[in-house]
Amino acid sequence: MRKLLRSMAKAEMVRRGYSKVNRRIGYGSWRAVINAYPINLVTGKKMAGNYRGQKKYPKGHTSHLFVY
Repeated sequence: MRKLLRSMAKAEMVRRGYSKVNRRIGYGSWRAVINAYPINLVTGKKMAGNYRGQKKYPKGHTSHLFVY
């Protein structure tokens, strides 16, 4: 799903005439272009725009459940 959304955002950036599209995609600004912020299944809230996740999680931690 994420791969599809990234390619949709890339096409939209090209359509709008953005410069350096691949770099923008790599920096993570692609979500703002198509407003693709997933919803946390536990809390029901939209993912924060600056969410990157931790590098390491404590042992036994379950992954965050996001749906689009």
